[in-house]
Amino acid sequence: MVGNGAYAKSPLATAANDAGLIAQTLQAAGFDVIGARDLDGDTLRKSFRDFINKAEASGPDTVAMVYLAGYGLQLAGDNYFVPVDSAISRDTDVPAVVSVSEDHRSGGQVWSRLYGRRNGFPQVIHSAKRFAGVTGIEEYVGHGVGMALKVEALADGLRFISDHYFLTIAGRRLRLPRWIEPGQTVVEHHDLGHGCFRFSLKLHHPWLGRLVEQHALFRDA
Repeated sequence: MVGNGAYAKSPLATAANDAGLIAQTLQAAGFDVIGARDLDGDTLRKSFRDFINKAEASGPDTVAMVYLAGYGLQLAGDNYFVPVDSAISRDTDVPAVVSVSEDHRSGGQVWSRLYGRRNGFPQVIHSAKRFAGVTGIEEYVGHGVGMALKVEALADGLRFISDHYFLTIAGRRLRLPRWIEPGQTVVEHHDLGHGCFRFSLKLHHPWLGRLVEQHALFRDA
């Protein structure tokens, strides 16, 4: 039982009490209950691992239940519980979740990215990477739009650089001329060890300068 209510920006008044009431009900029914409240990210992960270990040690006939009260997010069918230290103070300090799955049809990967926002609903971006084209790898963002990527090996990761952009219409592939391209995209992944990596994305237009810049730290779930 976890009740997270002490969020800095938008606290939830009843989350901890709701979890407490459920815990009392389950205890009365004979369950061995583990309860906690207002957990930060590290403590939440540790508590969940302890719960899994205890449930596995109880044997194959164990009946287990998880109750979470607090804020949650959903991405690509997966649910994520928000710890109380996930502070969103400005648009450049927001949580993000990346989900990668195999594209069985093409043998590539499907990427889903969820970015929190200070105001409004989170932003969700989908794309697909496929091993195809003159550079050997391409990324498709939908509506027939894609870009060919060049890959460079770094000491601690990979760098992806856009080579050119293309548009597919009625089965025909058209390479976009340079003058209407959005600019050069550079994406870097740096392995930090311990299941963590640093991500950066930059989009630079030759006339308009830097259009997009993102930096993020991710940890394997």
